[in-house]
Amino acid sequence: MDRVSLRLAAHLALLSLSVLTFGAGCSRLKTYRAQDSPLPGMSFLGRGDRTRVESSRLANVAKGQRSGDVAWSGPPQNGKPAPRPRRLAPRPAPTLGTIVTAPPSAPPATSAQPLPATGSAVADESVATVKTLIATGRESLGRIQTYQVSMTRQERVGESLLPSETLLLSVRRSPKAVRLEWSEGDNKGREVLYSSAENEGQMHIKMPNSVLLPRMSLAPDSPLVMRNSRHPITEAGLDAILDKMESSLGDQVVYEGTVQAPEVGAPCHKITRKSAEGEAWIIYLDSKSAIPLFVQATGPDGQLLERYLFRDLVPDPPTLAEASAFDPDARWGAPKGLLGRMAQGRNSATSTK
Repeated sequence: MDRVSLRLAAHLALLSLSVLTFGAGCSRLKTYRAQDSPLPGMSFLGRGDRTRVESSRLANVAKGQRSGDVAWSGPPQNGKPAPRPRRLAPRPAPTLGTIVTAPPSAPPATSAQPLPATGSAVADESVATVKTLIATGRESLGRIQTYQVSMTRQERVGESLLPSETLLLSVRRSPKAVRLEWSEGDNKGREVLYSSAENEGQMHIKMPNSVLLPRMSLAPDSPLVMRNSRHPITEAGLDAILDKMESSLGDQVVYEGTVQAPEVGAPCHKITRKSAEGEAWIIYLDSKSAIPLFVQATGPDGQLLERYLFRDLVPDPPTLAEASAFDPDARWGAPKGLLGRMAQGRNSATSTK
């Protein structure tokens, strides 16, 4: 035999002798290490612990193991010791910019500000400012005797919201006289006259088609009149708005400064008011003269109650200085026909009851 063959035969003989001598002990050692002895890098495992480790290992295998998260790679194979588990690096603490748990979102902020409490310093300051504006408005109106202004109005009477309408309002401030003229819409041609000094304080109505419908004379607060309006004709005009503002200063009144009023299209003093009944009012006064330009009221349920917009004020027009400006006979002529005289007489008698 050559030298290589002799060396191979010697190794085989030595291997056979080792198996005969240590085979049983090695088999027992393999069983002991696999079941009862601590493995390198792990604490002693009891039977319950081994069960939990095995279940955890199977769960990790099912989820798919991630790099750096493996702590147990299964039981030793072929009698080899299990690999030393890798120590997991501590996760860095979250920085200030890291969101760990989002806090509950705060309710959205509303633009509407609560009304100041009555008697507070803010409320007293608002009331004082509104008083000054009312005085300024009265002073501005006091420089004129008569005026004409275009008025757009919409009112809710009972449960019905009436359609919006535009008419020409003519006013003599003292003694109080009012003329309403409809120049468009379904009521085109209609006129209403009232004078506290003439015609026994009656209001006179000329319908659009005066041939078929005679003119009527009614008391300003007649039920027939109040079916179609929230206010009697005696409350028409800009002075009445300032009077109403002054009488309501005991409510929650807020002066909100000078704003660009979208309804008016010009800078205005804005005043809001909340009545004891829950009505909400918005009033715009001219930024210079403090004369009312816009008034709106809504009920506690948010429904529109009334809205008035005043535009193109003409102070002291010459036509209103004439004696016939508020005289129904001078403007329309005396009542004609039997129906006209009967209507005027009947309505006058009814209004005096």
